[in-house]
Amino acid sequence: MSKEIKTFELRVYADASMSSEPEYTASGVGDEWEHYLRIKIPGFDGAISVALESLWVRVVRQELTQYVEAITGYETIVKMGGTMQLKSKFTVSIAIQYVDSPRTPKLL
Repeated sequence: MSKEIKTFELRVYADASMSSEPEYTASGVGDEWEHYLRIKIPGFDGAISVALESLWVRVVRQELTQYVEAITGYETIVKMGGTMQLKSKFTVSIAIQYVDSPRTPKLL
């Protein structure tokens, strides 16, 4: 029997210890996780873009209930006519509760 996501919680921390308040949090039900494939976190001169798609795919396909991974976010800034890309390290924590999905009857 396959499983569906009942609820999820996403937290993004600025440090590896995850001891401080998260920089970003989100929670939801069902397929709402798809709204968080790429997130924006306030940065030095704008927003830091953090791609989470590969993490979500891994977690959902493997039906993991807890997942933590270090990731890098990127912020593009313009200074004196030139552009520069800043990198910021984050730790992502995803917690998911699943519920058994009712089987769909096969049509003959």
